[in-house]
Amino acid sequence: MDVDIQQLQVTQNHALHRFEVPLGDKFGLIDYSLRDSSYVLPHAEVPPEYGGRGIASEMTRQTLDMIRAEGKGVWASPMCPFVRSFIQKNQVYQDMVIQKT
Repeated sequence: MDVDIQQLQVTQNHALHRFEVPLGDKFGLIDYSLRDSSYVLPHAEVPPEYGGRGIASEMTRQTLDMIRAEGKGVWASPMCPFVRSFIQKNQVYQDMVIQKT
């Protein structure tokens, strides 16, 4: 179950409404929905056996970069606690957060 973080590549699965990265026969994922042409990211998940390796952080970084490339933002609420924490720790993404409810 070795994973090279530098080789991870997140893709957007439009049919399942999630950003995902393959991990063996499983996936790390960030679920999404669209609201006013921006993203709601309510849930992120990495299989337990892949935890603690930085996969969730890299997956979140790539997901936010993809969303930014589309010229879109992310809603502050509801937002996955992991994604929220990642954005708080990484100032470069804070301008993407839409606060209004």
